[in-house]
Amino acid sequence: MGGPDGEGDGTPPGPLLSRVEVVTPGGPAAVARDGHRWGPVDGPAVGGLDDALRAALPEPADAALAAVHAALAGDGGQAAFRRALVVRRAEPGEARFHLSARRNRDSIAAHGLDWRRMRPPGIAGSTGPEAHGIFLCDEDGVGFFRMVSDEDPDVWRVEVGGLWLHSDASSSTGLDDAWAISARPIAAGRLTLCGDAPIRSA
Repeated sequence: MGGPDGEGDGTPPGPLLSRVEVVTPGGPAAVARDGHRWGPVDGPAVGGLDDALRAALPEPADAALAAVHAALAGDGGQAAFRRALVVRRAEPGEARFHLSARRNRDSIAAHGLDWRRMRPPGIAGSTGPEAHGIFLCDEDGVGFFRMVSDEDPDVWRVEVGGLWLHSDASSSTGLDDAWAISARPIAAGRLTLCGDAPIRSA
């Protein structure tokens, strides 16, 4: 069981985090922080974040709680400005996109996507992983990151069905998951290198 502020694995929420929304096959659940206690958004505070999520989530809750823990543990410096966290299990057949420098093509094709293998700089000029996870965007994000990149990056289509994704704290302070993160490496078998044709969902 979690303490007043934290989770069962000991990872504390960031100072601004006030809302966590989890979408599971059994339905959605949202909890909010009231002072040092958490509870369902439509009910009283019940205790720690884990306690509130267990009260709000359909059973079983263990996989969803593990996804929340992994998201918070991987935030790194982004935790300081995350106001909300959206965690959900991607639908079957759902796809997102990942952009990477062309010099990484062979490594990605062989090993999949793994932030521990990052060779800086990143697409947006970062000198290292901004979070412990794989950054994924929607179709609109592809155009944006192509525009801000100093090079013409590879675009990988990522089949994310069944994976747990969470919202990126740098996008709307985590209020939506148009820019999402997988807290786990993604196998090469889920990836397809896109050609020069416009990106379109299947």
